[in-house]
Amino acid sequence: MNHNETNKPGRKYPLPAEAVTVLPYHYNQIHARIDAQSRQWLLESSLFTPEQYNRLANTGLYTAYFYPFITDEDRYDVLNRQMINFNIIDDHLETPYGDIDRQAAKASPILDQLYQVYAKLLAGPQGEHVSAHHWKPYVLGSYAIQEHIFSALNDVQRRRFIQLWTEWTDSMMTECLDLNNKKEYGHLDEFYEVRRISVAFLPIYHMCEYAHNLFVPEDEWHNPRLQRLFKVLSKAGVMCNDIYSFEKEVLDAGGRVDGAYNGVSVLVRMHGIPVVDAMRQLANMCRELELEAQELVGEIQSAHWASADTRDYVQRLLWINGGNWKVCTILDRYNTMNDITMPDEFQL
Repeated sequence: MNHNETNKPGRKYPLPAEAVTVLPYHYNQIHARIDAQSRQWLLESSLFTPEQYNRLANTGLYTAYFYPFITDEDRYDVLNRQMINFNIIDDHLETPYGDIDRQAAKASPILDQLYQVYAKLLAGPQGEHVSAHHWKPYVLGSYAIQEHIFSALNDVQRRRFIQLWTEWTDSMMTECLDLNNKKEYGHLDEFYEVRRISVAFLPIYHMCEYAHNLFVPEDEWHNPRLQRLFKVLSKAGVMCNDIYSFEKEVLDAGGRVDGAYNGVSVLVRMHGIPVVDAMRQLANMCRELELEAQELVGEIQSAHWASADTRDYVQRLLWINGGNWKVCTILDRYNTMNDITMPDEFQL
């Protein structure tokens, strides 16, 4: 069992002791050699000030723990840039200083640019021209990264890639609309059907194929047991994130608990319970999902229908979720609230 060490000074809402993982994690040592060049390239396209960018600059740690056993430095660099760029887009979506700030009207034209990225990837060099001269710099950066990955995938993987990133983009708009409309949820599962997609765990899981030169055949990808594993792990991962990121999201929402698109906030509103009790409920649910995921991986690895690549692939998914917990415990944006400079009206 891993111990929670992140109740640092400055937290308004203490983390529950139950917020720990049962899954493995490991740090990829090549991260230290590669991360600096990734960070600098993305700063230049982020449209953030250095201070704003510093809030997300070390999100490349996710790469180090999501893909701990990559030895190909080029692929690692590309995945690291993809990870940081995802967090740039996330901060443009969520923060008061971002281009979108959770407003659906502002989100639409920028998300449309991401849809155009996917169209341009699908069209390829011989397809119909998709103009990119009006894209935001961080969208151009996203295209450069995604195109590099796309070129290394087979046709089946390319379709998965586009489908999963399109679903993620759809969910970004759903989040904005739900917040703008002050949507109330009758059941936590309803909320997490959107949230587990919007945090992009499914594209991250897919990138295990790229990271490790694996190919899960199409019939195995759609096998109900593998699909159940995706659902269980993505839900567990986002519950973990919701516990650790809750305070950051409340900060971004001007100190309003109901302004955070977060499972903790949903439970507080649904049941009228204190934040700490909502966090504890999520932590216990996350634990049960992780245990189910371990059982599913064992089942799939012994299944007659699972190829060698699929058996390797599912084991690596557990390291992603274990690594996600570890990064949540050390990431600056979740654990150094007093170091984040915001206008006075956004202070907790």
